[in-house]
Amino acid sequence: MTAPTLSGYTLAVSDLDATSAWYRRQFALTAVGDFALEPYDLRGVALAAPNGWSIELLQRAGASAADAVAHPLDTALRTGYGFVQLDVDDLEATVAAVVADGGAALMPPHPGPGGLAAFVADPEGNVLRLRDPAAPVPPPGPQAD
Repeated sequence: MTAPTLSGYTLAVSDLDATSAWYRRQFALTAVGDFALEPYDLRGVALAAPNGWSIELLQRAGASAADAVAHPLDTALRTGYGFVQLDVDDLEATVAAVVADGGAALMPPHPGPGGLAAFVADPEGNVLRLRDPAAPVPPPGPQAD
């Protein structure tokens, strides 16, 4: 048996239409299908990237927002979903575009496993780690907060 391939992930959101539009703008995703599960008052959309990964956004009546995190690494204080990592080819430009379009910068670029990385949040508060694997990593120094 071979190792599975992670093909995507799912996020529950409070505003499906706005969040879907945001992810399509920020990450060049294309809507590949929408769906509804009427008995559960749930609707969703599947978005795909040109390089094969995908995301499903779900909106269900009565859902409540997850507790916001004060620091992106606070996601490690709870079990389950922490954050999603996306590799980008221009870290600073991507962070700037996320912030300009209603997202938030949570942690500035810093050296990390596999390249330079930064934490951002989408407009719903979901934490994303953006990583540029080709960016030069500065030499080790004091850790940033």
